[in-house]
Amino acid sequence: MIASITSPGALNNGYQRLESESARHPEVALKGKLKSNAITEYGKILASGNITINNFDIEKEPVNAKENMGLVPDSPDLFASFDVSKYFDFMIEMYNVDKKLGKERVEKLVKEFEIEKYLNDSISDLSHGTRQKVMIIGVLLHNPSVWILDEPMTGLDPKASHILKEKMREHAKNGNTVFFSTHVLEVAEKLCTKIIIISEGSIKYTGKLEELQAMYPEVKTLEELFFKVIDNSKEA
Repeated sequence: MIASITSPGALNNGYQRLESESARHPEVALKGKLKSNAITEYGKILASGNITINNFDIEKEPVNAKENMGLVPDSPDLFASFDVSKYFDFMIEMYNVDKKLGKERVEKLVKEFEIEKYLNDSISDLSHGTRQKVMIIGVLLHNPSVWILDEPMTGLDPKASHILKEKMREHAKNGNTVFFSTHVLEVAEKLCTKIIIISEGSIKYTGKLEELQAMYPEVKTLEELFFKVIDNSKEA
């Protein structure tokens, strides 16, 4: 399954309740239940709940949950002080990836994303697009079943963007889950089996794209559908 959040600042601004369901991967779930660690903005609760990844609660079993997921954040600043190669070594060690296998994956992905010449550079010195490539590669090294990607295409050149989209399709085709936010609705329209539309911190629609299209047969594009859903939610 590939599911996309379409919203201004989707993953950063929060979501009240997300249920990520797939007939092929039903154990992936994000379900609402009040917790003390609710997502807040300016003191207002935007989201609360418990999150399980492949049946592992991220609070009770954080190591197992994190082993099953890969996160590409909107900002890679957390690892800015690392050299690129050291960052990859860190990710391999942190996720207990076999060193030989990890090295093979690094070599393959670095070549695919064409960043060989940056391996000894500090991440802080890289362009935004190259940083994004580094973060994507780092997430893929332990081959997690669930990918969570915040605006993953931002800053990528056309070739790298195409490579990532193909990897997303292949990952989902193999029975896994890709969950990503995007403002580029054409990307969601072409890639996703499920979409979630969020406005002002709340979900306005969640479901299959074809089901949404059936609700508004006169509307032809996802961009138009997005505004239709938002406008109707304001009138309700």
